[in-house]
Amino acid sequence: MTIELPDVKIGSQPLTSELARIELACALYGAWKISMKQAVDMAGIPRILFFKELGIRKIPRQYGVADVQHDIQMAEQLAAKRFAA
Repeated sequence: MTIELPDVKIGSQPLTSELARIELACALYGAWKISMKQAVDMAGIPRILFFKELGIRKIPRQYGVADVQHDIQMAEQLAAKRFAA
């Protein structure tokens, strides 16, 4: 997808295409519109740097009920393997 934007400055800094991708990815992720993977891909930066960008903007990482259920299931499976050995 291509989006054309007029030249804009954020403070004294010009809005680059890289910064625009990061801003859009953070905003969509923060609004629960896209997943972490989609946001990282959109931003075009490594996941750890995307986490940093979220922190700068005070956007919490998404962690819903499905994530909790998955983590509990994984913990139970790991515990069962550990005690079965």
